[in-house]
Amino acid sequence: MASKILATPVALAVGIVSFRDLGYKQAKHSETSAYQAAWAIEHSPGFPETELNADNKTQLYDGYRLRFGENNPGTTYAIINGNYVTATDDHMANKSVEKILIDVGYAFGLATHEFGKLKNENNALHTVVKIVRDKVNTYCSNRLTDLVREAKRIKNIGKPRARAATIDFSERVAKALDDLGDKCKLANLRGDETADAARYKAARIAFLVVWSK
Repeated sequence: MASKILATPVALAVGIVSFRDLGYKQAKHSETSAYQAAWAIEHSPGFPETELNADNKTQLYDGYRLRFGENNPGTTYAIINGNYVTATDDHMANKSVEKILIDVGYAFGLATHEFGKLKNENNALHTVVKIVRDKVNTYCSNRLTDLVREAKRIKNIGKPRARAATIDFSERVAKALDDLGDKCKLANLRGDETADAARYKAARIAFLVVWSK
């Protein structure tokens, strides 16, 4: 018996009505991702082992930003005494209140040097624009990672997978002790008084004396 899918906002947004429907849509999406990665491989020699050239990456990111903008229409801010606050209904209705829409188009309509200058000229505006730019840059980076991962999967189809060399337990112990030593140093730098490097070194030596018997 098929499970009943509740009409949640997510289900309504993606139009999924059952797990059978989900399976079909997921499979279709997987095929589309493969075609997209194959296209990138065909039109960018050396990809994904070699990075996209500057022009291709710019175009790709333009597309990513376009999609981000469709899903994130931006935020309207009211400018109150030089501060940028999310506009309320009262702000929107009051024509005397200066307002500005900060969306993908506005945030990336600023050239890099213009955005940099904004920090000194209008730090409040710079702050809200940076929020959008940071979110979009992360989104674009994640989508490129998805594309690279799928391209690598396609290129590795049919190739035997190399098995990682087995690490014996003694190597694991040595690696764990090295890792603890590094963490002890970092904790000490952060002011953790319990991270005593000298005590750790003595304890490590004592452990190895017993372990090597």
